[in-house]
Amino acid sequence: MKIWLFKIMDYIYQQKSIRRYSILEGVFFFIEQHIKEKISLGQITEGSMISQGYLSRIFRDQFGISTMEYIRLRKIQMVKINFIFTTHNTSDVAFMLGFNESSYLQKVFQKIEGISIQEFKKRLK
Repeated sequence: MKIWLFKIMDYIYQQKSIRRYSILEGVFFFIEQHIKEKISLGQITEGSMISQGYLSRIFRDQFGISTMEYIRLRKIQMVKINFIFTTHNTSDVAFMLGFNESSYLQKVFQKIEGISIQEFKKRLK
């Protein structure tokens, strides 16, 4: 009887994992498609038939960070790629990646990277 119960519980867990995987796959696809725009949880969940709260919970459970924190990390990764491979200035990069102002980009960059954008650019030389 216990073995049967464990099999059922395992099956239920796997089904939830499959559903979560499917949801998260769609989330990552959406983020990549819209990384150069300002993205909100509402936009992500709009067509997916899940609530913002549910998305936030499963994302944090799976990855240990919030959906919005992941988006900020991904955008900062794109910022660094831009500075490495282009000559765009901070304002242009901020605009290209959906930051309202370059000062906000600088603040987010400093918080995530632990150095200023200017210091990052100096280290590239």
